[in-house]
Amino acid sequence: MKTYLELQPHYDEKRWPKGKPKLFIFKTCPMMIKEIKQYRWKENDEGGREEPIKKNDHAMDELRYYLMDRPEAYHEERPVDNPLLAHKKLLARRLKRGGRY
Repeated sequence: MKTYLELQPHYDEKRWPKGKPKLFIFKTCPMMIKEIKQYRWKENDEGGREEPIKKNDHAMDELRYYLMDRPEAYHEERPVDNPLLAHKKLLARRLKRGGRY
């Protein structure tokens, strides 16, 4: 589940400057939102595997089962430009808008 919530680079940096997660939880899921806010992990002094505290986590369990049943999360490929070409494109956009370079 953690990997679905991690911010991933996104090509639309104006809209998603810090990246975009692979999972969105909407306000129409109030119980999920409530449980996520209360979800806690046991601190493991031995450096072993982390375990969640099993309390008030029914919606979180359902989400985990759903994600486990899915294939690997979709990876949106970000176009890779060489730095010089990316800079030229940026300058062209600025000139098109009447800006300075």
